[in-house]
Amino acid sequence: MKKADIILLIFILFLSGFLLFFKNTNDSKEDLYLVVTVDSKIVKKDLYKNMINKEINVDNKYGHNKIFVDKNGVKVVEADCKDQVCVNTKKINKAGQTIICLPHRLEVKLISEKNGIDVIVK
Repeated sequence: MKKADIILLIFILFLSGFLLFFKNTNDSKEDLYLVVTVDSKIVKKDLYKNMINKEINVDNKYGHNKIFVDKNGVKVVEADCKDQVCVNTKKINKAGQTIICLPHRLEVKLISEKNGIDVIVK
């Protein structure tokens, strides 16, 4: 490797680190909605910021789930299903993240009403 190659490599690494550091991520929870569905029917939909420090109990013919919302995210804290996958799933706190309880046909997700491009496919 020549001296110019090393300088170019260092520049590229510096630039990529700089871009990662200043990456424009939308961590604002102002436009996030919490949506809870059972059997693809909306049970609860509200602004995330309105639900902070609240508990949501979902009781249906499939079972019981307790969801807790705080400033750090949304978590299923209790379920009477035997596999407990939803309870063991980490908190969600960004648009597009989901917690699912298959035995109870429950889906907890955060969505953003902002229109944006997710993916461009050629």
